[in-house]
Amino acid sequence: MANTNRTMDFRTFCAQWEERVFIQVLLNWRLASQEQIQNALREKSSPLSPANTTLGQILVRNRVLSPVNFSKANNIVRQQLQNMYTKQQGADTAHISQTSHGLNLSQQQQRQLQQSQSQASQTATQQAAVQQTQQPQQKTRRFGSYELIEEIARGGMGVVYKARQMYLNRIVALKLLLSGTAATESEILRFKREAEAAGSLQHANIVSIYEIGKQDNHHYFTMDFVDGETLQALIKKKKPRKKLLEYLIKVAHALQHAHQRGVIHRDIKPSNIIVSKDGEPKVTDFGLAKKLDAETMLTESGSALGTPFYMSPEQTTGEKEVTGQSDIYSLGVILYEVLAGRYPFNGSTLVELYHKIVNDDPVPPRKINRKVDKDLEIICLKCMEKVPEMRYTSAKELADDLENYLKGEAISARRSSPVYRWGRKIKKNKKTIGAVAWGIVTFSALVWLLFFGTMDLELYNIPKEERPQYLKARKHMEEGRLLIRKHKLEEAIKAFEKAIKDYKKMKEAYISIGDIYQVYKDYQKALQEYSRVLEIDEKYAPAYFRKGHSYMGLKDWDRAIEEFSMAIKYKRDYTEAFDGRSQAYRNRGDKNQNSADFEKSIKDYEEARKLEKK
Repeated sequence: MANTNRTMDFRTFCAQWEERVFIQVLLNWRLASQEQIQNALREKSSPLSPANTTLGQILVRNRVLSPVNFSKANNIVRQQLQNMYTKQQGADTAHISQTSHGLNLSQQQQRQLQQSQSQASQTATQQAAVQQTQQPQQKTRRFGSYELIEEIARGGMGVVYKARQMYLNRIVALKLLLSGTAATESEILRFKREAEAAGSLQHANIVSIYEIGKQDNHHYFTMDFVDGETLQALIKKKKPRKKLLEYLIKVAHALQHAHQRGVIHRDIKPSNIIVSKDGEPKVTDFGLAKKLDAETMLTESGSALGTPFYMSPEQTTGEKEVTGQSDIYSLGVILYEVLAGRYPFNGSTLVELYHKIVNDDPVPPRKINRKVDKDLEIICLKCMEKVPEMRYTSAKELADDLENYLKGEAISARRSSPVYRWGRKIKKNKKTIGAVAWGIVTFSALVWLLFFGTMDLELYNIPKEERPQYLKARKHMEEGRLLIRKHKLEEAIKAFEKAIKDYKKMKEAYISIGDIYQVYKDYQKALQEYSRVLEIDEKYAPAYFRKGHSYMGLKDWDRAIEEFSMAIKYKRDYTEAFDGRSQAYRNRGDKNQNSADFEKSIKDYEEARKLEKK
């Protein structure tokens, strides 16, 4: 035996003594208390703990050790072990043991160490004996009235096992709080909140909760076991796009069910959607779910919740008022991944990623994959609008648009209004635009001095007696546009109404109010505003174009075609009007089974593409 120890290599030596020396270092440097070490040793020897888990990992996971202190302790342990190995080569095991107890420990600390090791050894022996008695073949482990078959998932908060509920003889998924008996009150609260949030929902595409309980101070709940693959795996396998869209439609309906009952998921991502073997997607992991009527938050205000790549802008900034639109944004990111084959935003650091989510616009999927249909791109980008109010108003509305797309029918979504996009670009590039604008202003000033003196070009076409009222109205217009950039749409309407009051011929004011009503889907009011513009100027093509879009929203295809045709009449190169009329012809053809409408639709579409190339 002495011979074996003399020839023991360093790796074997470390395996034998590393944990003992690690405990001594923790006590010496006061990085952990005796009680904390004993709790960790008990958890390590538990049959629920993975076989390769070390004492240090458990202490870090239980927040006893910080990662920095863990690294520091490991460095000291390695140095101590090297010294012990060098000095004691050729010595017997007893002598090594004596040396290990001489690492600047007091007698009391040595007694505590021996007591910890003895208790841990005794606990492990007892549990091993019980386990051997109950499960002689070691294929499964007992946890209360459940047999744990295998681990199927592990996250930052819990571990999920495939288990058999013995008295009902059914297979379930059993989720255990990862920190075990060392769980804090906030962790237990969040864990219970997940079970309660999911348990309050009954939907075919949401994983059902069976039981919530506690066994030997381990908190757990059981849920429906879904035998299948995650949506993440299916996206990587490049499953047919139509099938993936069908999954997203069902997930959107499931989220609509949750939102109607005041539950927001807040961590929608492909790995939290499991598709069963019979093709039914199931939403799971409500660990970050929030009840809209809850009096307390699970985390302090100002902290970001969610998985970074799929988080909405309001989540990354830690806003307290996170609504169902946040889940819609996450679905938009999944749809983007399906269409473009990559995340919309990426970064080398978390800070860089958050900055892009909040400030940058995603590259349109069609620029990455030319095979992406225009309607799908519009649906995707509407989900991912920076401002929640600009997204779909509900998950059902998103599901309806995806269903309409698959049926070949018209979608309700359309690109953001030019006013809104202009405001976004100004906000994003304000420094660059400021520098460019300064150069333009300087150059323009010289031109004005040379040709018109100090006269305002817009004023040049306004009768002299109307100019004071026009200038007052223009100030209100600027105020309204600024409010739009700040996403204060109701206040913007009031500013535009003031502009009209000052100068009734201000066409841009009527158009802007109509565009805001279009955002609210109040198409009748939008039509009224656009019609007022035509009372001022009956040849104003943009007003006809917008009326066409309002009738599209009302699904009045005949009136939409008439308005788009008038826009084209007064502006022959109006690409958007040709696109709009093409869509209206297609929808009317679908409704009436009219092949002539399909031919007109194709003709308009081709004309729009020609105009784009010019």
